[in-house]
Amino acid sequence: MLSAEPDVLYVSDYYNDVAIIAKQARALGFMGPIVGGDGWDSPKYAQLGGTATENTYFTNHFAVDDPHPAVQAFVEAFASEFGGEQADALSALAYDSTNLMLDAVRRAGSADGRAIRDALQSTDASTVCGQVRFDGDRNPVKPAVILMIHEGRQGYFTRIDP
Repeated sequence: MLSAEPDVLYVSDYYNDVAIIAKQARALGFMGPIVGGDGWDSPKYAQLGGTATENTYFTNHFAVDDPHPAVQAFVEAFASEFGGEQADALSALAYDSTNLMLDAVRRAGSADGRAIRDALQSTDASTVCGQVRFDGDRNPVKPAVILMIHEGRQGYFTRIDP
């Protein structure tokens, strides 16, 4: 793999396996960025991989330190509601999806599945995870957050809007 002299490694796996892969890649001399997806989202990733996780990045739906005002308001409200517990991507997604569904039911004026489906199709909503709409195949179109590992901690790097 490294004989091809890649600039970047893309590793699509979960954090526990990625930590091992990062250690192996670094031991073999690869010092470039290693990137992946939301399966990396765990503080255990940097703990397991140690310094091998520096210069690694992953996409996600949410980052607790994203400076966008809606994110920071959610983080504060979540901590207040749950005794100081820190919000994570799954809590933000649950909050957003619940609100999107409630909005669709309200706009549909009915609990009929087809009416809700049609209302969801016309959604264009501001959520904690960013502006969300649905394409012609009913797939969500929304921003991606990129997190990076720096000094053993994952943190917000940037947001990419579609």
